[in-house]
Amino acid sequence: MMRSIYIFLFVFISTYNIAFAQKTDKLDSLCRLCNEAISDNDKVYALNNLANYYYTNKFSRQGDSVLQIQLRIAELSNNRDLILKTYFDNSIASISSWSST
Repeated sequence: MMRSIYIFLFVFISTYNIAFAQKTDKLDSLCRLCNEAISDNDKVYALNNLANYYYTNKFSRQGDSVLQIQLRIAELSNNRDLILKTYFDNSIASISSWSST
């Protein structure tokens, strides 16, 4: 009986570390895309992907701050398409109903 518990704990711990490492790799790649973006269009789309990642993983505060940066870039570029992309993208739909206003 104790042997099966040890095996279960070993499998649980090893799979937890693998899953956690994949999340940091995804976040690092999204942040790298944001830093490497040159044009305003590329920056807005890269920040949009990062905000979607944060909202999908229930990091509302980080998602909100990325959306604020995205909106600031879109408004300074004075591009109507980028502003509409920021306001009406699907990342807002990822916010759960229990989140505060």
